[in-house]
Amino acid sequence: MFELKKHHILIISMLVFVTLNIIENYLHFNIGINSPKKTFELALPTSVDWAKIILVMIIFAYLQGFFTEFFSDYY
Repeated sequence: MFELKKHHILIISMLVFVTLNIIENYLHFNIGINSPKKTFELALPTSVDWAKIILVMIIFAYLQGFFTEFFSDYY
């Protein structure tokens, strides 16, 4: 069974990763959209693009949390 107290580092690490990276990914999305243009405008991604961004973020958030918890047991 999943014990919340035992895996608090995993959960906190995932939440911090998701929170900070949603901002970073939004900016990267807009940099990619605006790269051929001479001006920079912020635009919201489509719902399909958001789904792709969030899916990749969840995968990497879990990996970061897993490795943080794994290595915290040794150091």
